[in-house]
Amino acid sequence: MQYLFLLHQIYKEHIFMKNVSLLLAILLITATQLVFAGNDNKSTTAPAAATCSISGKIVDTSTGEALVGVKVSITGTTQVVYTDFDGNFSCNGLNPGNYNIETSYISYESTTFKNVVIQAEKENTLKMTLNPVEE
Repeated sequence: MQYLFLLHQIYKEHIFMKNVSLLLAILLITATQLVFAGNDNKSTTAPAAATCSISGKIVDTSTGEALVGVKVSITGTTQVVYTDFDGNFSCNGLNPGNYNIETSYISYESTTFKNVVIQAEKENTLKMTLNPVEE
């Protein structure tokens, strides 16, 4: 008889643990849905400021040949790009304003183009020339 009583107790504990596990699983799923649920596209952030881009071409001053791999940095930002095989570069995501654009290239003088105006809704294009370092 005592054996049946123990089996009954074990069975009751087993059922209780199943119910607890099921309840925890339901709570976990519900909490996950609440955390990751969207707010039906009701944005509470302010609209983003207009961003601009600037592009250009960098050539050798004396030959007019396109320079490949020139480092172009926009001062005051984290923007760093390199010219392609045609000497072209492009920087996106800039705010309108005045910027200094720095260039560096092996065997050429590092150059800073100061107060370059970048305007919204306008094609901001530069043609820049670099001088070779004289030996």
